[in-house]
Amino acid sequence: MGGEEVWFELQWRPVAGRWIRQDQEPKAADLIDRSVPIEGSDVRLLSPVDNMIQVSLHTAKHSYVRAPGLRLHTDVDRLAIFQTPDWYAVVRQAKTLEITTAVFFSLALAQTLLATPIPAHVLDSLAPTGWKREAVTALLAKADVFEPDQSKFSRPEMIALHAFLYDDLRGLLASAMDTSKSDLTVRNLPQGLWRGFNRMKDILTRYQA
Repeated sequence: MGGEEVWFELQWRPVAGRWIRQDQEPKAADLIDRSVPIEGSDVRLLSPVDNMIQVSLHTAKHSYVRAPGLRLHTDVDRLAIFQTPDWYAVVRQAKTLEITTAVFFSLALAQTLLATPIPAHVLDSLAPTGWKREAVTALLAKADVFEPDQSKFSRPEMIALHAFLYDDLRGLLASAMDTSKSDLTVRNLPQGLWRGFNRMKDILTRYQA
């Protein structure tokens, strides 16, 4: 365009993170159905609720502190101020997708770092149990959000952090076996264990600190 080379990245899955089960992501077709038009163009934008859920999951995907670091939280801040969602709908969708813990830390960190106006009832509704809150906070406190390219966690710390972000143990097991919670049955156990082995191998060998 105008003599310049332009790249377009097409990503059909909303988040596509190795630590996030595909069934926990909003479905692309639903996102398109709920999208809103941008005046004067054929481009559409995610609805305010979907946008907030997406950036919250994206922040969690990057472990809240890995590159691009602080910029992750500015996405939450910008949407909260300039495209304020229906916060009750954000809470409902987070609970439906079983991502309340991951979304809680995205919103809480933006509030802490940037004074982002997150309503108290939202954080209260999404807050995990006290021990989980303390465990995740302790891991994040060791990392530097202002130096995105620095190594943040050891391999065991990284695994522990993302394990804590699952809302329940069954969801964690489903992720470890690369399946859905509904397929966690005795009949599917051999296949699930094999998928789980390959998934853990992939995570450990392609781990980024």
